[in-house]
Amino acid sequence: MGKKSGFGKFAFGALVGVGLGMLFSPKSGKENQEDLKKKIEELKREVKKIDVEDVKRQFQDKIIQIQDELEDMGCKIIKVCNRKDSYKKYLTDLKEIYTKNIFDIIHINVMSYSVFERITYACKYSKAKVIVHSHNGGYTNKLYRTRILHQLGKFMIRRCNFINVACGEKAGKFMFNGDKFEIFTNGIDIEKFKYSEKN
Repeated sequence: MGKKSGFGKFAFGALVGVGLGMLFSPKSGKENQEDLKKKIEELKREVKKIDVEDVKRQFQDKIIQIQDELEDMGCKIIKVCNRKDSYKKYLTDLKEIYTKNIFDIIHINVMSYSVFERITYACKYSKAKVIVHSHNGGYTNKLYRTRILHQLGKFMIRRCNFINVACGEKAGKFMFNGDKFEIFTNGIDIEKFKYSEKN
């Protein structure tokens, strides 16, 4: 497990080492190319050693650990079927969440309206105040599917009543098309963590 979990550090170190080696090497360009090919082959061999199933298990174990900690603090974990696995089950799960639980506020974090069902079902099946919180100032990928679903989502949510919140001006303008929105700034004061030569 040590070899596999330390792979990221190994790969980063190998790449930095190769880069620095080529910058300061007294060797010719051809010799540097040969060295680079060898290092790339070595890196490929290390990648092949990675056990994907082991990485998945480690990730699942971490999720379970976090869930246990949250439940120990009194949180209720509600699981929803992935929309890609079964759209019908996904919608059923959403409806059950909003009809079988009483919420004062439902805070929905979104990157686009491509996940409009979370908003429409919250507005339709719950009496809670619904907050839609935009975290994105534009399309993060070039998938037309996301863009089409975003436009469809805009149409589907038109009758929903919710509070518009964004993490910044750009995210608000992207999501709310000229409607008023509140900005919730970062919970961390990033000014305190900026690089400074004094500190």
